[in-house]
Amino acid sequence: MKVAIAQMNTTPGDFDAIVDKMCSYDTVAHAYGADLIVFPSTVMMGCDPLSLAQCPGYVFDFSSAMGALSERLTTPAIVPFVSGGIGPSMPEAALIRNGAVLPLSIAGTVSNAGQAKPGMAASTLAGSPAVVSIAGVSVGVAYSFDELELFASGSLPADVVCFVPFEGYDVDEQATCFAPSVSDGCFVGEAKGADAWIVAANAVGAFGDLAFVGGSFVMAPWGELAAASRCFAEDVFVCDIDVKDEGPLANPVAPPAFDRERILWDACVLATRDRCDKQGLSGIAVVCDGSLSSSVTCAIAVDAVGPMRVHALVCGTGEELEDARGVVRALKIRDVDELAARDVERAAAALGGNETENLARGLVEARLGAWARAGELLTLSSADKTELAVGSSSFDPAPAARAAAFAPLGDIYRSDAIRLARYRNTVSPVICPRAAQRLCVPTDLGLEGIAETDEQCLSELDASLLAHFEHNYGLTELAQGRLGEDGAARLLERVRACELARRHGPLYPLLSSRSLSEAQVPLMDVWRDRMRPEPLRMPDEGELTRAVVGAAHDLGVYDAAAKMGAPAHAPSPSPAAPNAPASASAVAFMADDPGTPRASMRSRVNEALGYLQELSDGKRMREELGGDKGGQGGGIWPDGFFSDN
Repeated sequence: MKVAIAQMNTTPGDFDAIVDKMCSYDTVAHAYGADLIVFPSTVMMGCDPLSLAQCPGYVFDFSSAMGALSERLTTPAIVPFVSGGIGPSMPEAALIRNGAVLPLSIAGTVSNAGQAKPGMAASTLAGSPAVVSIAGVSVGVAYSFDELELFASGSLPADVVCFVPFEGYDVDEQATCFAPSVSDGCFVGEAKGADAWIVAANAVGAFGDLAFVGGSFVMAPWGELAAASRCFAEDVFVCDIDVKDEGPLANPVAPPAFDRERILWDACVLATRDRCDKQGLSGIAVVCDGSLSSSVTCAIAVDAVGPMRVHALVCGTGEELEDARGVVRALKIRDVDELAARDVERAAAALGGNETENLARGLVEARLGAWARAGELLTLSSADKTELAVGSSSFDPAPAARAAAFAPLGDIYRSDAIRLARYRNTVSPVICPRAAQRLCVPTDLGLEGIAETDEQCLSELDASLLAHFEHNYGLTELAQGRLGEDGAARLLERVRACELARRHGPLYPLLSSRSLSEAQVPLMDVWRDRMRPEPLRMPDEGELTRAVVGAAHDLGVYDAAAKMGAPAHAPSPSPAAPNAPASASAVAFMADDPGTPRASMRSRVNEALGYLQELSDGKRMREELGGDKGGQGGGIWPDGFFSDN
């Protein structure tokens, strides 16, 4: 079986142009005798069309485009898209073959019913990825890393697994850069676990807030690369797959090297370029003030669209102004406007008030925004994740005015911005040494005495912010670090003080495991964390499951299920339940030892009731697995997975 991968960058919604481009890739695949061509997840609608998925006109034009593909494609194709309808948007794909368009959710429901293993729960079957037959080969489709893991666990057999994720690049998750991550062993375990060829088709480009970096590949079941594409470039290639081959490959491909800073830099450049070009803007407007963040932002702008399309607004005093001019010259930016610091300060003073420095920053941003609107330019902000999290000082959490802007570094801590500056200077030395050292460490956070250099202070600050945002560390956990209790309390209070400013702040590409927008808290919630005797942690999924089952046992549900004649199931021993007894199959494999002292049941019942309350609130499970009570949702369980009880 010959499989082609189309690594593409498209503009979502431009269906006529997308169809033409897909057909040109299909022509290449057909010329090489491909039996199947796999397109990336974002090819038609991007990663999420939001409310457009419920817009009749949009859905009609998309359907027309799919019809045109069915008439023009000469190779069977897997075309992912986002299915909206009347429910939440969900990843989907269609198999286009012989002039017909078959949604894989329909084909998968039928085929999975015949491939399910004994004892597999109905809920697992309902949520399983699709497996269909193409050219006599069973082909599965996974839309996420979780679904890929379902194949790797052996729950669904397939000869070939097409991996078309709707998740973009994440600097904290190495596998999201695809082929380069194979050099560190990523995907090998999944291929061996599934005992299947992995056809990983990734997009390249920015779609919404996400960036996709390419690096598509084909991996054999024993972990060797049969083919791989470059990152950050469109491509189409064909790979011959022999599902009966047991390896090794005669000519395996060496995976490209993994370079974290290079990939992160190129992802920022890609996101900035597509944000400008896909909106039809003529160029980029950016401020250069001699700081590290502004210098890095200027370099990203030039690498994205070239120096002739970048318009720089230079400002500052003394050495800062001199360094800003040096950065602009080194980047060969031609269109430069300079704001005299004296004029800005005079204008800020004329407006009155005590926060003249804050007003001055706001005036610079307002001037940049006006310049950008006049020239149809993309306004760039140099704000990074550190600045958006805690501002620059307790008196200046955010600029007084913030022009509608895009911040390439908005989901990157300043410690990473330092590394990016060093990486960029290895390509060509465009950021002068003094600008690279002008780190602008936030003040009033108690950082002055915990490290000797500004870079070390930033490292401590960013490590605490990462622990708080990405890992949900609270005051007690943060106080155990070098900030101490007082510094941790100041940090958390500053984060809350900047919440409103972040809501009005710039847009930015989502490049981390948890962005600041994903870590929002209610503006009018007055709760503040406090010191506790010992650190707290949220229970994991296994603990919650055992709590539910244990509570069911304590409340008699466990015994009632057995008395109703449910089939006995002998569970495999596990560290959590080494002697779990046989009972109803729905619960026995998760149950704790019935000999657990009943004194511990009360807390477990409370945990279980809270967990069940979460499941019932908002009809969450009813929406995901079934439909509304009136039968409007369809689904496998039209009346919902749970009853009203």
